[in-house]
Amino acid sequence: MTAATVAGSNYADDILTQSVYTRQTTDDLQKYAYAAQFIDVEMETLTKSMTKNIKAMDGARGGTGAVAEAYKQLGVSVTNADGSLRNSNEVYWETIDALKGIPNETERDVLAMQILGKSATELNSVIEAGSDTFKAYGDEAVAMGAVMSGDQLNALGAFNDKLATLTAGMDGLKNSAAMIALPFLDTLATDGISVLGEFSKGIQEANGDVGKMADVIGGTLSNIVGLIADKLPEFVDMGVEMITSLVEGVVDNLPTIIDAALQIIMSLVDGLIELLPMVVEGALQIVAS
Repeated sequence: MTAATVAGSNYADDILTQSVYTRQTTDDLQKYAYAAQFIDVEMETLTKSMTKNIKAMDGARGGTGAVAEAYKQLGVSVTNADGSLRNSNEVYWETIDALKGIPNETERDVLAMQILGKSATELNSVIEAGSDTFKAYGDEAVAMGAVMSGDQLNALGAFNDKLATLTAGMDGLKNSAAMIALPFLDTLATDGISVLGEFSKGIQEANGDVGKMADVIGGTLSNIVGLIADKLPEFVDMGVEMITSLVEGVVDNLPTIIDAALQIIMSLVDGLIELLPMVVEGALQIVAS
């Protein structure tokens, strides 16, 4: 259930974000996402072409230019009687259906690129399907419960934001925890630099003499072991302090932990007792059959 909730929150956040950028309703986006699975088109390709259509409509509202002529050639009007722009979704699907009716693939490709910014090749499955097929899949999505309400999306989206905050907090916690061992490791690294420097210098000065290089390697290992041995008590003391603090924390919270564990166990037992008659009845039916 936790995994399903997290996945649902990611889905909701994606739909809400796409709705802002594409100016599509969350209902429509979910219907398109459902239909896209069967029509073999990427949602990004679909939504980008819809956004491009809005820009094309704005450029064609004056009635002149290549884009305006493309709409006219398809028999699609971009403005209402009062000169205001029509609903972009209606214009988009009218454009798709009009493109579907053009038998000349080259001409269709040119018009698609002028208006939607995508070649007919990229939108071919959408054009071949047409608006009726998308509407049918959208209705099916609603019937299947694949379209979440705005309230549901907002609730999951808010939870997704909290998860993001929690993740950022955990990152901050990890960064803060890095400070615990920093003094020890910083000293170790500082001394280690000089050891490695001596090692590199010794190997260079050996001039390929295997015996001298062996002495350098042996001396370096000895220095490293000695360095670790010198710093080990400090590291152990730090570890003991951490473990002691952890144990003290567990002991201080032991009553709460025990109480929570008992509640969990009792809830599980109560649930099993409630289900027992159903389990027994089902077992008897299986045996009887």
